Amino acid sequence: MTRSGPLRLRFASVELEERFCADYDLRHRKLVAAGVVVGIGMHFLFLFLDRSVQPTLYRSFWFYRLTVALPILLVTLTLCLRAQWCKWVQPAAALAVAMSGVSLVLMLDVMEQADNPQVTYATGLLLVMFFAYSFLRLRLIYALFGCVSFTVFFEAMVLGRWDWGGPAALEQQFFIIGTHIAGIAACWTIENSVRQNFLSNLLLTEAHQATRHEREKSERLLLKILPPSIAERLREDHGVVADAFDNVAVLFIDLVGFTAMAESTPPAEVVTFLDTFFARLDRLTDKHGAEKIKTIGDAYMVIAGAPIPHPKPETVLANLALDLLEGLEQNPLPNSQLSQVRMGLHAGPVVAGVIGLNRFSYDLWGNTVNFASRLESGGIPGAIHISETIHDRLKTTYKTKSLGSRDIKGIGSVSTWLLVGKLPGE
Repeated sequence: MTRSGPLRLRFASVELEERFCADYDLRHRKLVAAGVVVGIGMHFLFLFLDRSVQPTLYRSFWFYRLTVALPILLVTLTLCLRAQWCKWVQPAAALAVAMSGVSLVLMLDVMEQADNPQVTYATGLLLVMFFAYSFLRLRLIYALFGCVSFTVFFEAMVLGRWDWGGPAALEQQFFIIGTHIAGIAACWTIENSVRQNFLSNLLLTEAHQATRHEREKSERLLLKILPPSIAERLREDHGVVADAFDNVAVLFIDLVGFTAMAESTPPAEVVTFLDTFFARLDRLTDKHGAEKIKTIGDAYMVIAGAPIPHPKPETVLANLALDLLEGLEQNPLPNSQLSQVRMGLHAGPVVAGVIGLNRFSYDLWGNTVNFASRLESGGIPGAIHISETIHDRLKTTYKTKSLGSRDIKGIGSVSTWLLVGKLPGE
């Protein structure tokens, strides 16, 4: 915060200054309204004093109060009623201060027959200064405008009439100047404090917004790493996340010939190709409501039935696998060396949970996972290799082809099938 002079307060940033002024005007319009109401009330109370103290001049006093001071006070009060008018409240209040002081000076001008006429009502000017510099919560620039305006008018009116050698004149000048000095110091202190609070609150708000933004970024990143339900559990409870599921379908997808291609292809092309391929699988996973678990080299693991159970997880992945084959047929992979994929699909019980301290992940374990992986590695390029469990569940709605008994590494001799497509009418 910088100041362009010893009395004027101003932020160095024009945008920040505009924001402060708008905030100040909006927040303080009710205080200004309260001060204006008190000022209007005091003017009406002084109507009784006018008649008592100046019985021969009170009508002139009333005229000045009702025509010079009160109209602008009422206008200021009206501006305080609507938030959209608040930017005009401070200038109007400053003008109201000036006109209230001017009305008092005009009253002094008609009091020539009274003893020490300038002293009789001039003390009212001090009261107006007090309101302007403190109670009305005017910014310093507006308080100065209002108070200095009627002070200059007052000095111009009495300059040629006062007995400058008399004690009353010196006393009155002393009080006027002293009130200005004290008022300016008070108003400067109040506005400076308000500005510091505004800046502190602004910095605090920006820090909170930055923190919230970073938290939202972290949550979005977490949702890209973990299933939404698991991410929510981690936010609420930092304990171990582990579950057992009775019926989860697991599908492994692997590119045929990728290793050979990767050895003879520039790294950038390999990464670009994999990114394109996995992005296609990600879209299919989202489309069918499945859950991506991880990629292992050029292999892609996707499941259904966990972490949110599904009554028929095998149908979810069967549809995904068939959709992938159809898509590859209509829109082949960009690398002519890689035109086919192998897939293995099985379903059964698994254990699932979040593991790792750094780069943690949600993973699955159990014979179901191992069997699906072996079905993929022992499968046929361009086909979906399924277990007997999957075949028994899908045989009434999907077309399958028996491969007979096959020796699966780590599993033994088991009957397997190929998933060909949906039966007519399904």
